[in-house]
Amino acid sequence: MLRALFLLLCLLAAPGLAAADETAERDAIQAEVKAAFWAGDFGRLDAMADGWRDGAARTGSGRWKLGLFYATFSSAPTILGKDVDTAGIDRLTAQADAWVAARPDSLVAPVVKGYALYHGAWLKRGNGFVAELGAGAMQAFLDASWDTLLYLDSVREREAREPQWYVLALETLLGVGAYPEFDATLDDALEYHPRYDNLAFVAVRRNQARWGGSPDTMEATARRFAAAAGSPAEGDVAYARFDWSAAAGEYRQEVIAGTNADWKKIRAGFRAIVADYPEPLNLNRFAWFACIAQDKPTTRELLTTLGDRILPEVWEYAEMPQACLEWSNEPDHPAPAGMPEPYTFYIALAFEHGPDGALRPAGEPAMVASAEEAVKAAEKAAPSHAGAIAWRIDPPREAVWPPPEVLFQHGEVISYEELSRRGRR
Repeated sequence: MLRALFLLLCLLAAPGLAAADETAERDAIQAEVKAAFWAGDFGRLDAMADGWRDGAARTGSGRWKLGLFYATFSSAPTILGKDVDTAGIDRLTAQADAWVAARPDSLVAPVVKGYALYHGAWLKRGNGFVAELGAGAMQAFLDASWDTLLYLDSVREREAREPQWYVLALETLLGVGAYPEFDATLDDALEYHPRYDNLAFVAVRRNQARWGGSPDTMEATARRFAAAAGSPAEGDVAYARFDWSAAAGEYRQEVIAGTNADWKKIRAGFRAIVADYPEPLNLNRFAWFACIAQDKPTTRELLTTLGDRILPEVWEYAEMPQACLEWSNEPDHPAPAGMPEPYTFYIALAFEHGPDGALRPAGEPAMVASAEEAVKAAEKAAPSHAGAIAWRIDPPREAVWPPPEVLFQHGEVISYEELSRRGRR
C-alpha cells in the first residue's frame, strides 16, 4: 500500500520527483517546444531535436533532453491544455500533418503525428477500467490504436533512428495488450537505443502486475537493459536507472525486496551517475535507495554529504531523511524493511466535479496530526464540495502497508484504491 500512499500524496498533490533547477529546465524545454509547434516553426523544432539526439544531450540530472522534448507531446494536457476533446485532437492532428508535409525528412514529425493518433484513441476509450466501459467505447479504442500502429509501421524503416518512435510504439502495444509484439519491439529498441531513458519508463509499466508482469519479469527486464548498455559500468548505470523508474511506479519502497533487485548493482550505478551528474536530485534519490536497502554506511555517507540540500519531494514524509540518518548512526536500532521509523498518516481530501463532470480531487490532500483533525477537516469541506473523506493509514507491518481506515465519509468520493490506480495510469 506504500505505493498508493505515495501516489496520493505526491502524484496528485505535489510536484514530480525533480529538483527546482531540473523542473525549471524541463518546463523551459516544454514551453519552447509547445510555442514553436503551435507557431508552425517546424524547422526550429527539428533543429532542437536533431541536436539533442545526435549529441545525446542531458539535463543537469542526466535526463535526456530529447525525452523531455517529446514529453510535450506524449501528454495530451501538456500540448492541448484544457482542450483534450475532439476539437483539440483534430487541431493537434492538423498541425502534425502540416509538419509532416512541410518537412518530409523530419524524424520528429511522424512521431508527433503518431501521438495525435494515440491521444485520439484514448479519447475514444474514455476513463475507467475495461469492465466499466461500454463495448462500443472499447472497440473504438482498439480500432484507433491499431490504426496508430499501422501508421507507425508505415514509417518504421526511417524512424528506426528515432528512439521515441519505439517508446510510442511500445505504449500503444501495451494499451491493446499485444505483449509478444511489445517484447519483440523492446528487443529492437534496446539494440538501437540502449541508453534512452524513456524506454525504461514504458518497460517498467509492462512489468507491473496490472500488465501481466511480476517481480521476476521486472528483474529480468532490468538485466536486459543492463546487458544492452555495453560495458559492465554502463550496465550498472542502466540497471540503476531502470530501478529508479520502477521505484517511481508500482513498487516504491518495495523496489528492492519486491523485485529481487541487486542492491550492489544499483549502488554501483548510482555512484557512476552522481560522479557524472552530482545534482542534489541524484544524491537524494541515491540516499533514499540506500536507506530502503538498509545500507547504513552508504545512507550515512550520502546524508552527511547532502547536509541541508534535502529535496522533500524525493522522500515519503518530511522526517524521513532525518530518520534515515539517525537510524544509520545507531547500529543497534534495526529498521523495518522499507522505512526506518513507523509513521501514521491522517489525511483529509475533498472532491469536486471537473469541467467534464467527472469526479476529481479538489486541491491537495491535507495531512494532519491526528484522527480528530482529519475528521474535522473533512467535515468542514463536505458542505461546499461534492464529497469529502478522512483516512487513517497505519505504519507498515513487515514492509506491507495495511488498507486505509475510513474515519469520515460524506457525499461523492473516490476510493483510496481508485486514486492510486489513476496515479499509475
